[in-house]
Amino acid sequence: MRYDYASRHVSRIGVVLDVGGGNGDFLAFCGIDGIVLETLLGSDVTEIDSPKCQFVKYAGGTLPLRDRAVRTVVCLDALEHVPAQLRETFLEELRRVSDDRVTMTFPADSQSLYSVLLLVTRLYRRLGLNAVAERNLKEHMRFGLPRSEEVISSFVDSGWRVDSIREFSRLASFTMLVQYLLPFLAFRCLDRTLAHFLTKVSHGGTSYTYLTACRQ
Repeated sequence: MRYDYASRHVSRIGVVLDVGGGNGDFLAFCGIDGIVLETLLGSDVTEIDSPKCQFVKYAGGTLPLRDRAVRTVVCLDALEHVPAQLRETFLEELRRVSDDRVTMTFPADSQSLYSVLLLVTRLYRRLGLNAVAERNLKEHMRFGLPRSEEVISSFVDSGWRVDSIREFSRLASFTMLVQYLLPFLAFRCLDRTLAHFLTKVSHGGTSYTYLTACRQ
């Protein structure tokens, strides 16, 4: 769902920057080259999915690019890993290096099932299946999740235009929990079916936000 949304809002003209882009799998999904900034290079990122991409180690703070250096900035599931007091500065940096647009996805506002998810991911770690999911959830809880309205206001107050926004209900969190408990539901064909269903349902409180903003 994240990749499908973001790929439809990425310009095919100019350079794409993926902040927190891991092993480049989003750019590989789009079939485009670009720049990936990642804090985990050399540790958790072991397999590069886009060998033609430029990978840059990012230690936080100022992005290592000049003003308006790239056309599109993509930031998928990274904002929630930035401490709350630093998020506004982080958003300013995304806008600074983008010449045209910023596309973001992030879990937002309230995750009522997080305590249950944490128990499941802890079990995954102990079974040696996945140690990253537990660490990520702990960061979400320690830093607090972003609020959609605050992110939108940050762009609007800076003179940007929010062109697209999609908010998903808490059913998205429940679906994530079900997929952890029943991993066969995360297979590609079933995952696409669930994603299609979730795009039709958006009631019951915000759980996840997709947002694209453009320069005026």
